[in-house]
Amino acid sequence: MQLLLLGGSSLNTDNDTFKMMVNQSAEYKARWDAYTDRCIAEAKADGIEVNKSDLAEIPAVRIFVLSGVESGDWKAEAQTRLPEFKKRAELEELRSALDAEETAAATAQAMAETMSPAQRMAQARALDARAPNKQAEAHELTAQERGKLIAENQRLPRSMRLAHARKHGLS
Repeated sequence: MQLLLLGGSSLNTDNDTFKMMVNQSAEYKARWDAYTDRCIAEAKADGIEVNKSDLAEIPAVRIFVLSGVESGDWKAEAQTRLPEFKKRAELEELRSALDAEETAAATAQAMAETMSPAQRMAQARALDARAPNKQAEAHELTAQERGKLIAENQRLPRSMRLAHARKHGLS
């Protein structure tokens, strides 16, 4: 809930009210200290720096402090609310994708090492046949463009003509 003051500034009354309640009750204060210390230790074990004021933003932490009952996964809520946790989740996702890619590459390399040269050539041909056709990707030439390319080709030295024709799809 946001409360607008006369000066135009906003005051987060939910957070202020929560902090006031914790400071006024010895029971809440004890729960707050114990639970936030545990959360900070868990976050630090995961390589994330978080402080108590960050944890005050998380509903699961607030509910535990006020009721003494855990009502959700504070880490999951922290991933949606705190940038440190978001960055960590993105980093973990990237690492797992890289690990999967490295595993696939290592498997392919190991498989290739066990093949004979003839088997490797057959595999390469099969993979090349499945690859998209580069000439099919090139746009169709109009008669005028094709004539222009053929004329350019005729002006080139003999040693460069075949490469030019292949490059432009004339062969």
